[in-house]
Amino acid sequence: MTTIDYGNADNLNESITGSSGDTFVFGNGNMDSVLATDTFGATIIFGNGAGDNAVTGGFSNGDTFEFGNGAGDSFAGGGEDLGNTIIFGNGAGDSYIGSLEASCTITLGNGAGDIVVDNRANSDTITLGNGAGDKVTLNQPSDVGDTPTNGDHVTVGDGNNDQVIINNGLSNTVTLGNGNNDIVFSPGGNAITVGNGNDTIHVGTNDTVTVGKGQDVLAFDWNPQSSSAPLNQGPDQSMPGGIGHVTITGFAVSKDVIEVQKALATTFSASDDVHGNAVITFSGDTQDTITLVGVHSSALHASDVQFV
Repeated sequence: MTTIDYGNADNLNESITGSSGDTFVFGNGNMDSVLATDTFGATIIFGNGAGDNAVTGGFSNGDTFEFGNGAGDSFAGGGEDLGNTIIFGNGAGDSYIGSLEASCTITLGNGAGDIVVDNRANSDTITLGNGAGDKVTLNQPSDVGDTPTNGDHVTVGDGNNDQVIINNGLSNTVTLGNGNNDIVFSPGGNAITVGNGNDTIHVGTNDTVTVGKGQDVLAFDWNPQSSSAPLNQGPDQSMPGGIGHVTITGFAVSKDVIEVQKALATTFSASDDVHGNAVITFSGDTQDTITLVGVHSSALHASDVQFV
C-alpha cells in the first residue's frame, strides 16, 4: 500500500488501474481529474479546488472518493461498481451519476443545486445536505425500460425546492427534511417521508407515505398522457388499480389535500377500519383504497379529497 501526493497544480489528469489499497491525494488545484479502473480498496482524495472529477472505468470495488468544498465537483460511475464510498463537501452544484452499482454510499454536503442520478442500482445509500434545489433521480427516463433501481435509501436535508424523482424502481425509502416546496415522484411500491414544509408528493401505486406538519398535496395524477409528471413505470392512475392500497400517516384534515383524477372518480366515501383509521374508496372501484392512519372517517370533509 502506497500514498501518492500529486500536489496543488490545476488540471491534473491521472489514470489509476489495478490499485489495491493505495491512496492518491490531490491538492487544492482546480479541474483535477482521475479515471479509476479495476481498483479495490483505493482511496482518492481531492482538495478544495473547483470542478474536480472522478470517473470509474468499471469494476471499482470498495473504493473511497473524497472531494473537498470546491463547487461543481463530479463523479461518474462506469458500471459494476460495488461498495464504494463517495463523499462531497459543501460546494454548490456537485453531481454524482452512477450506473449498475450496488451498496454504494453517496454523501453530498450543504451546497445548493447538487444532483444525483442513480441508474439501475441496488441498495445504495444517498444523503444530501441542507442546500436548496437539490435533485435526486432514480433511473433516467432513457433507462426506464431497463433494470429498475430498487432498495435505495435517499435522505435529503432541509433546503427548499428539493426533488426526488423515481422513474423506475420499488422498495426505495425516501426521506426529505423541513424545506418548503419539495416534490417527490414515485411510480409505486416505495416509502416516502416528508418534513414540515409545504410539499407535493406524486404518490405511486401501493406507496406508504408519511407527511409532516406543513400543508401538503398528495396527488394521484400519473397517466400515460400526463404532462406534469416525469416518465415512469407506474400503472395508469386514471384507471382502477392505479392507486392500489396506499397508506398515509400524518394527514391533517382541512389542511392537507388528496388529489384524484376525475377520469377515475368524482366522489369518494370513507369508513373506519378495525383500527379506527379512515379508508377512502371510490364508487365502482374495488381495487383502490387510501388509508389515513390516525384519522377517523367522521372527521373528513369533502374538500380533503379533490377531483382534478
